[in-house]
Amino acid sequence: MRIINVTAYALSELQRRISTYNSSNPFSVNGLRIGVIKKGCSGYAYNMEFAHNEVKNEVIEKFDDIVLRIHPNAVMFICGTVIDYEKKDIREGFVFINPNEKSKCHCGSSFHV
Repeated sequence: MRIINVTAYALSELQRRISTYNSSNPFSVNGLRIGVIKKGCSGYAYNMEFAHNEVKNEVIEKFDDIVLRIHPNAVMFICGTVIDYEKKDIREGFVFINPNEKSKCHCGSSFHV
């Protein structure tokens, strides 16, 4: 059973972004680190960054050629989450569909579990 899942659309966007990053940077990456940070009016926010190194006890999820490295402190907050990519009106970006969320702040930048 996976800790986190990624839709096909989000996976293709991740592949595109990693390919673009690798073509213009000397230190290539093959994945992203997913984490949760304390932030915002609801308490927590999702954090995604290119993964250049390993973190002790991180959870590894592989999707085709993409590796998601889930920070150990984030697992309990994001278990069962689906990452999607959405283009809506003038806004586009990754969306976290998390069954553990109890609420979100009005602007949608932070959540509460």
